[in-house]
Amino acid sequence: MKSWLANLSIKTRLIAIFIQVIAVIVIVGSTGILGMKQTNQGLETVVNGRVLPFSHLKNVADAYAVSIIDATNKANAGVFSAEEASKSISDARQVIKDSWELYTAGVTSADDKALVEQAKPLFAAADAETDKVQAALQGKNGNVEGQLQANIGPLYAAVDPISNHLSTLLTIQLSFARAESNVAAAAYEEHHQLAWIIGLVGSGLALLFAFLL
Repeated sequence: MKSWLANLSIKTRLIAIFIQVIAVIVIVGSTGILGMKQTNQGLETVVNGRVLPFSHLKNVADAYAVSIIDATNKANAGVFSAEEASKSISDARQVIKDSWELYTAGVTSADDKALVEQAKPLFAAADAETDKVQAALQGKNGNVEGQLQANIGPLYAAVDPISNHLSTLLTIQLSFARAESNVAAAAYEEHHQLAWIIGLVGSGLALLFAFLL
């Protein structure tokens, strides 16, 4: 092989080494680009498939716990006026409606759809008690301290089940996001190692070829 290479001109030998080095660079670069593309796709899957649904679910949970229940308690304690409590509850119900619609629009798996169906009667129960609170506030102005005491217990009893169900859905979203993140990390590590192997093998071949010259 060395005698064959010896018959080649120096120019030809240099061109051969140059082509080999360029080939290694192209292969390593292509591997890196493919790895980055797959990692980016994995991140998009996590964000669009898990992070955004998580945000929608959290908006629903907060609207019940922070807005509706809190507004009812504050109105009953005389901290909120009837008008403030009524507006807070109305705004929260709109957030719940919009956020839940956004969440369900992205549900595709059979398991998630089953959980969405299970949530329907829980939403209905919470909505029914919220309706009663709004009815109690209707037509009232200013301080309504002590006037919602009868609504607080039933409201908690109706909201707790849907809050627990939302917590389950949030936990599922987190577990899936973690799993998909691990897949993306594993793919990155695989391409990273492959790029190193190709680079080392290519460099070794280039050095061997140069030595034989």
